[in-house]
Amino acid sequence: MFSDTSSCGCTLPTVGGIGRTLNRRPAPGVVVIVLALVGAFFVSRGCQRSTVRITQDQAVALGQRYIDFKPAGHNVRIVPQGLPPKRYWGVSYWIREKNGKGYARCETVLLDTNTGVLQKGYPKDC
Repeated sequence: MFSDTSSCGCTLPTVGGIGRTLNRRPAPGVVVIVLALVGAFFVSRGCQRSTVRITQDQAVALGQRYIDFKPAGHNVRIVPQGLPPKRYWGVSYWIREKNGKGYARCETVLLDTNTGVLQKGYPKDC
């Protein structure tokens, strides 16, 4: 009365064929564990990238090693660079002109927020 073919003439899978297919697939628990491990890996990488181990005050002190003048002041910012973004302390050191308009000298350094290592220095014509 019933056959293994449909009205279009295609062969339908048998119950035994479906069972064999399911047996070849990994257990759902294994899939969940693998997905959890992959997710934990990416979360840990993201957290490491956003961690700032060098404080703002430490960045100012470290950056002064790389300039050749005694600054009258400084500005500090976190600067993301690259893809994926990596964070750096951007520290600008300056000496104002005697008339207070503009700067007589200025220089900016980029320091890694995790290690404090100098990445770049930018002497400027103020």
